[in-house]
Amino acid sequence: MSLKQGIGSVVYLKKRIPKNEKYQHVKTRLDTGCSLSKYMERLEDIKKNYRYQNNEIFKRLKVTTFAQLILQVASVSDLNESEIDGESHCPEGK
Repeated sequence: MSLKQGIGSVVYLKKRIPKNEKYQHVKTRLDTGCSLSKYMERLEDIKKNYRYQNNEIFKRLKVTTFAQLILQVASVSDLNESEIDGESHCPEGK
């Protein structure tokens, strides 16, 4: 009598399960901890969003967007100054 021999064959344990293309997008809900697939997924995410970090309060701007913002602020401040200086066009007869 041998205790090593179990029920079934070892071949069945080594056999890979075929993957169905229809369900490739479905991910598991079970969190089993650290794994190579999670690590590779995290690396891909870091490569995709390398400019942004989790602890940043504000989003980063492109240089062109920043220049447009400065021009808009300057034009608004010029309008405010012209309104302050140009109050004489209001009727003073009161």
